[in-house]
Amino acid sequence: QKIHSIVGDAIDYFESGEASKDGPFDLVVIDADKDGMWSYYSAVKDLLSEKATVIIDTTPYKGQTPDRYVKYGAAERWESNSGQAAIEEALKKFEQEESVSMASFAGVTVLYTKPRGNA
Repeated sequence: QKIHSIVGDAIDYFESGEASKDGPFDLVVIDADKDGMWSYYSAVKDLLSEKATVIIDTTPYKGQTPDRYVKYGAAERWESNSGQAAIEEALKKFEQEESVSMASFAGVTVLYTKPRGNA
């Protein structure tokens, strides 16, 4: 068993072909721009091990809750600046993935690979 940490733009890593040499992956952490969450997951999903866990940061930008914006009459500003729409879109796609189970809590979404043959 080995731990191999890659720091940098994951898309560059996947496009370089290095990921297919290093995989399969048991643990993947996606802490990316909210618009790119699904793209990052899509790039890695075929490289996951049979018992993989994917942890995705689904906290809105800067961790801002809508309360502050609503309090000052700018709820639409929170929506457009928070990444919340992209988070909700990605969560819907993760829910439809038949190869994983999903749990979301406290700004984190965890995907667990289902055993193959039971997808």
